[in-house]
Amino acid sequence: MVLFKLKISGISEVSNISSLIAKRSKISHKPTICKTIDFKQNDNIKSATQSGPMLVIDGKLHSKFNKKSTSTHYRNGVGILPNGNLIFVMSKEKVNFYAFANYFKEKGCQNALYLDGFVSKTYLPAKGSEDLGGNFGVIMGEVK
Repeated sequence: MVLFKLKISGISEVSNISSLIAKRSKISHKPTICKTIDFKQNDNIKSATQSGPMLVIDGKLHSKFNKKSTSTHYRNGVGILPNGNLIFVMSKEKVNFYAFANYFKEKGCQNALYLDGFVSKTYLPAKGSEDLGGNFGVIMGEVK
């Protein structure tokens, strides 16, 4: 399980919209993204992490995102595609939350979660991205 949380500064009601992503339980092997408040710990969860804000909640963009917002940054996040697969996305240019969340919605994600911003790097040689700089503590990867 993967579980995430981050509040949007200055908006108190958003503190309840932090979220969790559960990366494949021992039994169902099904990833889950949910609001922190909805998370239920159990022995079948393999691992979890927390971040936020939620980008897409039950098929709708987060209600606090503004299409015309000028707050732009490099962003990355995770969603669950209609087929149940996880999709990890990192913007190649600075975008606002609305545009970033809308990308996940257009891909059919019912729930998507913001992970991080400008400190993120991507190492994906097959796609021409080989960022190796920086001191980072969290790594997400695919193991085959």
